[in-house]
Amino acid sequence: NTFDEMGATLPKPTLALMAISNFVTRYGLIVVGVIAAATVMLKKWVKHGKGQQLWHKSQLRIPIMGSVITTNAYAHFARTLGTLLQNGVSVLPALGIVQKTIDNVVISDEIGKARERVTDGASVSKPLAQGKVFPRLLIDMLAVGEETGDLPSCLTHITRRYDTELDRLVKTCTTILEPLLIVMVALVVGGIAVCLLLPVLTLTDSLHV
Repeated sequence: NTFDEMGATLPKPTLALMAISNFVTRYGLIVVGVIAAATVMLKKWVKHGKGQQLWHKSQLRIPIMGSVITTNAYAHFARTLGTLLQNGVSVLPALGIVQKTIDNVVISDEIGKARERVTDGASVSKPLAQGKVFPRLLIDMLAVGEETGDLPSCLTHITRRYDTELDRLVKTCTTILEPLLIVMVALVVGGIAVCLLLPVLTLTDSLHV
């Protein structure tokens, strides 16, 4: 009313903020309900079949986060397989157990395929090399362990290598996310503050005129 009496108009950013506020007030509960229902349906979809396969494959393509997932899986693979072999479990049963302990189905399925390719009952590197999931470095290190006849020790070395890499990636994620979140919060708070102050400045200019 004050702005109308003085022949002034509210700034567009302030009008936009008011429109958003009115929308949230009127339809906020509906929006929350729709988002909650969509989230529940999405969670069910990604837990089984093609949805799970697509979701897990997409996870591996996310920058940095995909590297964290794969590096963690490689470390877990080497640690679990090495522990089983050290305790006298043969390669085929050990691979079957490892497959069940990997969360990502893309990597888990590749271990299952490698298990089916094992023909001599001992070699792991060659079956894994036929797939496209495990990195060349890990496969080459496995091959060295098989040639020297000390695969468990080689797997221990692989575990340490990928654990170190995982720590580095997690620190990188933290280093990137912290300032990014601060900037995002600052932009939101600053934007709201500007929208609230603009009418005051506009009104002041109108009084001077």
